[in-house]
Amino acid sequence: MGYGVDLGVFYIPAIDYTLIFMFSYKSNTVSNSIYHYSLFIKHDYMAKQILIAGASGFIGQYISRKFREEGWKVKTIGRSDELSWDDGEGITAALNQSAVVINLAGKSVNCRHTEANKREILESRVKTTAIMNECIRACSKPPELWLNASGMSIYPRTVDEVCTEESDTDKEGIFMAEVAKQWEAALYQYELPKTRRVALRTSIVLAKEGGSLAELVKLCKLGLGGTVGSGKQMMSWIHLEDYFQVLLWIIAHKEITAPVNLCAPKPVSNRYFMKALRKALKVPIGLPAPAFAVKIGAKVIGTEDSLALDSYNVVSKVLPQTGYTFRFELLEQAFVNFWPKD
Repeated sequence: MGYGVDLGVFYIPAIDYTLIFMFSYKSNTVSNSIYHYSLFIKHDYMAKQILIAGASGFIGQYISRKFREEGWKVKTIGRSDELSWDDGEGITAALNQSAVVINLAGKSVNCRHTEANKREILESRVKTTAIMNECIRACSKPPELWLNASGMSIYPRTVDEVCTEESDTDKEGIFMAEVAKQWEAALYQYELPKTRRVALRTSIVLAKEGGSLAELVKLCKLGLGGTVGSGKQMMSWIHLEDYFQVLLWIIAHKEITAPVNLCAPKPVSNRYFMKALRKALKVPIGLPAPAFAVKIGAKVIGTEDSLALDSYNVVSKVLPQTGYTFRFELLEQAFVNFWPKD
């Protein structure tokens, strides 16, 4: 999240991506939908059950609805869902009837990283993943695929160097990197010969409503949508619809058996991101927020300044190598989808 931004920064005329987006999105949607459908029939996924943990967040709600639209029977695990984490027998029974399980469970990182919050951030991820592992081991007919959330914070914080699935993980001991490492260690803790496992190393997920973008929109409309910190920090991102389509892609492509970066192919700097957002919202200026102001503001509103200031320049090699076509390759395409031009 950003907390301020660029006084007197006006828009410079840029390429109008509207027509490019309209054509490429419709073309890719039709071709990939037909392809997914044929693969689902081929692999007998149609009308099967999927178990989703952590379905109460904006990502979980969206993919639950989309999977139902695709013809899947969806069951959920969570505090207010059909199953709870303390119901091991119920989870095991649901897993025995599910072709795929997706675990997105975990406390939001959008908070002050006090020792108590850090413990809860870590334990809410590792413990739920460990429970899922134990329940799958207890299955007589385990799911064919387990997709488990992870984070791009597992990589070093870089500006110029681009990280892919082949890159080394962070070695600085950064808290969120250690969380991602332990999260994935819990995922791969035991041998599960009948269940394919893929860690979803997720970037910033963009949605018109929900997530960090909704907060940035509020700031922009208040005139506080300018550069955060130096503005040089890189922001890897993915449109919520591409997030869902990537899940379908991994389900259909059994050769994908290692972690996947859920990131669009064109990361941008914070300065570029905020300028593009202001343009999409037709907000001409935004006050900048220098790093010291972000640190103060983060404490005031109860979040962590690193969420706005850390740089992650991450893309996926696995997705293009296996043939996935992004619906939203460019940030402008995502914004046109959220706020169509007149």
